[in-house]
Amino acid sequence: MMNFKSGCVPPEQSDVPVFYFLFQQNKLLVKKVDGGFAIPSSDDLDSSKTKLTNRHYIGNIGEQACYTAVYAAGQLVPDNMEFQGLMDLYGQIEDNMFRVAGCAIQVITWDETHQFCGKCGEPTVTKADERAKVCPKCGYMSFPRLSPAVILSITKGDKILLVKNLKTDFYTVVAGFVEAGETLEECLKREAREEVGIEIKNITYFGNQPWPFPHSLMLAFNAEYDKGDLTIERNELLHADWYTVDDIPQIKLKPIPFSIARRLISSFIEKNKHSS
Repeated sequence: MMNFKSGCVPPEQSDVPVFYFLFQQNKLLVKKVDGGFAIPSSDDLDSSKTKLTNRHYIGNIGEQACYTAVYAAGQLVPDNMEFQGLMDLYGQIEDNMFRVAGCAIQVITWDETHQFCGKCGEPTVTKADERAKVCPKCGYMSFPRLSPAVILSITKGDKILLVKNLKTDFYTVVAGFVEAGETLEECLKREAREEVGIEIKNITYFGNQPWPFPHSLMLAFNAEYDKGDLTIERNELLHADWYTVDDIPQIKLKPIPFSIARRLISSFIEKNKHSS
């Protein structure tokens, strides 16, 4: 399948079917196909009977336009379709479609949470030529929210530091949100210090990933242990420890395979599996 090209100005109408990413209470409407699910197109929906709100054009896949909208409550769902949470759909829909769905839910979340001006309270209107809401009274503009967060693999020789959050039942790597006025390096060092009480060195960039739960951009790094004793932040973590390739706990299923957290751990395993 062709790659997704984002956009906010809808194309002229054509006879080519369009894809619809339709949400209801943060769940995506998908149609059932053999071995999984697919995103419905305009050919799958009866436009005369389907009530949609908060409709936005979000881009194109090849010649096919992509729209997102809210599937109005109270109307029947077609027999061959159902609503599914995005997390549950990983591996059940095509990877490119999964990524577009992540974009779609962020646009819907932004639309639903910016109906009124954050400065004067006036109802906003959607700008036609860019992804923005504008206040007709004071002119204040608001854009889709993006919350940058860092995620960090810390190694000590042939061991990786893994932590267990109070709200999860699996181990992962250190992560946290970037604060106002903070560089990425400062955030990385602060998170390591606050969450596990250690200092780090030799920070290197690993990669990034849009994370639509609900609107983060995950920026991933590798770093090495410098000094300090492990001391966990009890308000956030249940446990933290150093693990070799042979004793890494609970990674077969979680973090979920497509997450950059899992990619960081998998990268460590790949580099160290032959030396164990």
